[in-house]
Amino acid sequence: MRIDYFEKDGELWFSCEQKVFNESGGCRTFSSSGKVPLQKVREGSEAIRLYVGQKVRREVQRQKREASAIDQHRRSSSFPIEVQYRGVLLKGKMSSSDGRFLQVVLEEPYLVHTGITYGWASAMAGRFIFDQNDPRKFSAHTIAAAKGLLVEAYQEEEYRRAHQDIIALADELNNGRKVRPPFYLEERRE
Repeated sequence: MRIDYFEKDGELWFSCEQKVFNESGGCRTFSSSGKVPLQKVREGSEAIRLYVGQKVRREVQRQKREASAIDQHRRSSSFPIEVQYRGVLLKGKMSSSDGRFLQVVLEEPYLVHTGITYGWASAMAGRFIFDQNDPRKFSAHTIAAAKGLLVEAYQEEEYRRAHQDIIALADELNNGRKVRPPFYLEERRE
């Protein structure tokens, strides 16, 4: 970790960034910067390096602990959601362990798992999925999107149940292979 020093308004300042990559290709940046106290400047370069090195290590370790706690919270938590759709109360939960994939589970009246991957926007998805002021909470947009996913899951399950005999026959004719039709029936959605 390299520490840079510079002059600002006649005072000595420092700045440092450390990038940490994870297995899935994500990157986090931990940083520290500040003014070197005049007393340390008077003590010389070795005292400055020692002081700033300790300060940077403490700050970066604090940021890493905080990030780890947030990650642990995200991995172990789910957020209950409900939405009323055509007189039916849909109940479910949403979660996102890494801020790239929003998982939604419709629990009532059916059990259906669904979700959305943010694809090319994955690098920014963590900022998008979670609240900017409290990264342990989902954003209002994400909660609204999850409610929409609950409705879609319900609609698809209703459709599947209404046409299960024909779906089963098609599966049998395809020898159990899952085949997507060359068209998508948008008209079933309202």
